[in-house]
Amino acid sequence: FIRDNCYSMLLVWLLLFVFCKRAAAGKGEGFRMSRQMYRCFIGLSFVIYVLILLYVTIFSREPFAERHIMLSFLWEYRLELAGSMSWVLQLLNNIILFVPMGVLYGELSRKRTWWRALLLGAGTSAFIEGMQFVLKAGLCETDDVFNNTIGMMLGYIFWLFCGKILRYYGFKP
Repeated sequence: FIRDNCYSMLLVWLLLFVFCKRAAAGKGEGFRMSRQMYRCFIGLSFVIYVLILLYVTIFSREPFAERHIMLSFLWEYRLELAGSMSWVLQLLNNIILFVPMGVLYGELSRKRTWWRALLLGAGTSAFIEGMQFVLKAGLCETDDVFNNTIGMMLGYIFWLFCGKILRYYGFKP
């Protein structure tokens, strides 16, 4: 279920995040959420996200008989440019999978900067790729680290954008 509905789950979570962020920053009429409830939502989101991330990237995969590794950088992109579009979905999955991490990093980190977000995304992805290699649970590749890091940065930019929009409309994020 989780593997087949990743996009839908991400979209629902992002909409819920925006709704809850606005409700926690609340002003005026409508649903309001206390800061404590909002922090619980973010904490629970983090735990669920980490479990889903580990499930999708490691535990849901059947182990191979031998280890697989691809260290050629941007090989998926070269295949796509050559006309093999079957890798586009794989590339998008790897980007989208790390978008929530960027949003959660923005919410949970006190010392947030773009370069720390970049290092966290690349480091987490490299760790997962290393686990896939050790456990023989997928293709360990540099492109996944690159794409996951892009997803992390897109999530962080989304988080920054939400904060700016809320401030523009007079809410205190």
